[in-house]
Amino acid sequence: SWVYPVSDTTNGGSVLFRVRNLTIDANGGFNADGRGYQSGRGPGKGADSSSIGSGGGGYGGQGGNSYFSGTWAGGSPYGWSNAPVHPGSAGGDADYGGPGGGLVRIETSGDVVLNGTVTANGGRSMSGQYYGGGGSGGSIFIRCDDFSGGGSAWLKATGGIADQYTGGGGGGRIAVWDRVAPMMVDRILDGERLQELRITNSHSRYLGSVSVAGGSAGAPPGNSDPGLGGTVLFLSCDPPRGTVLIAM
Repeated sequence: SWVYPVSDTTNGGSVLFRVRNLTIDANGGFNADGRGYQSGRGPGKGADSSSIGSGGGGYGGQGGNSYFSGTWAGGSPYGWSNAPVHPGSAGGDADYGGPGGGLVRIETSGDVVLNGTVTANGGRSMSGQYYGGGGSGGSIFIRCDDFSGGGSAWLKATGGIADQYTGGGGGGRIAVWDRVAPMMVDRILDGERLQELRITNSHSRYLGSVSVAGGSAGAPPGNSDPGLGGTVLFLSCDPPRGTVLIAM
């Protein structure tokens, strides 16, 4: 089965899923592709061209510039890499810009086992048009007690592909927290660097694939840029260190 979370297209309000344990089997998952900011909106929306060729949306990575009839900048990165709670932004041009990817936000008190797909890709600029940039990738933010996944699993938040003369969407953001005690959550969100905290770009118990690639630029070559890649972080904590005294 599939779940399709949709963010508010103008203010970015998104769904939070809270469960005990979550198992996502092969051929199923969460799909928030193109379900973020729409119609030229979002903190990282690409610049609008006055004629042809707008910039791509930015989020985890910078959106691609368009150089046709002047320089139309891609959208800038925003949000937090360790706690991505925003959807992706649309490409430039309200009528033809690709939509940003949505937000898949999951909190469990137990385990997450992923053998299927969690995806929040940005949307392509409107096919056949020369105006709108690609939408940026969205967010995947998972907090659980233990995270694992098999070889068939996918975590994706890629930027949207650009059409002719327009910039590609920037990649989104993916963050997975496991074995993080509730008492540490606020300290991490406040940016405190904890001794017990490990931050890596891969996970020993996750054998699947991850992508936050930027979207490709539109043809012809030299008239626009691809979006830049986004961010991927896996956060986990060692058990708290201390001393236990037993009085007999």
